[in-house]
Amino acid sequence: MKVRHGEGRTQYGPGVSIELTGDEVATAIDAYLVAHGVHVSGPRTVTVNGELCEEGRVYVDPSGFAIHNGEKVSGRGPEEVNVCEHGDHPAPPGKRFCSKACQDCEACLDDPPEGESCMGICGGQGLP
Repeated sequence: MKVRHGEGRTQYGPGVSIELTGDEVATAIDAYLVAHGVHVSGPRTVTVNGELCEEGRVYVDPSGFAIHNGEKVSGRGPEEVNVCEHGDHPAPPGKRFCSKACQDCEACLDDPPEGESCMGICGGQGLP
């Protein structure tokens, strides 16, 4: 598996490219099946779009990121420095968020209160 910055040319960054071998794609499909209560025993053939899968790719949008071997790979690119994870605005040096408000909004979006929205916390922008 290769995890690296993508080759996208958007104004927000290149994204993240995750490249998989055919065996890794088959393993991912098996893991998906197990996660959904389907357990297969014995030899199997995994095809994608009717063909044996030789490789696969996952593209992560510039607004996202991937964690690989404990390191964050930002979709905004390797030059991301002091960018608030909640949006496209600066954050203080060494901080993930520009303010407590952004931190609270991100936390709400990650784990919204049951039966409630995040609108009051996220300035009308975040509904679960």
